[in-house]
Amino acid sequence: MLVIKKLIIAILTLFVGHLLLTIYFRGDETGAVWVISFYGAPVLLLYGISTSLISDGVTKRLASSSFTNSLIALVIHLSLAFAFVIGLWMIGPGELYLLVFIPAMTFSFVFWFIDELTKCEPLIRKISRILNKIGDLKI
Repeated sequence: MLVIKKLIIAILTLFVGHLLLTIYFRGDETGAVWVISFYGAPVLLLYGISTSLISDGVTKRLASSSFTNSLIALVIHLSLAFAFVIGLWMIGPGELYLLVFIPAMTFSFVFWFIDELTKCEPLIRKISRILNKIGDLKI
């Protein structure tokens, strides 16, 4: 169940992250954002989900306040995204790591943010009530 939740979060992250990168790289005529998103999707699905599962495991063991756990999870997400960029810098061709740094950090932050939103019980209850009201609008 947890992996399915992370998979849904990863798919949402792809859409939101692509939107944010499109806004950041406004005026990009080369289509680089599409290329980055296309090649970033498998990385996000494998590396991002793994990172999130590791982050959840570490924060569960700490069992401190929810704010502290969220902050530690953010640091883990961004650190492992940075480690991915450093890995590309060490083995990748030329200046590839410069092209990947901003998208990696963006996707990592968005993944963390959506993951933390799904852990917020009042928000989940409110969304559930709204969806139930929409479901009651039968023709």
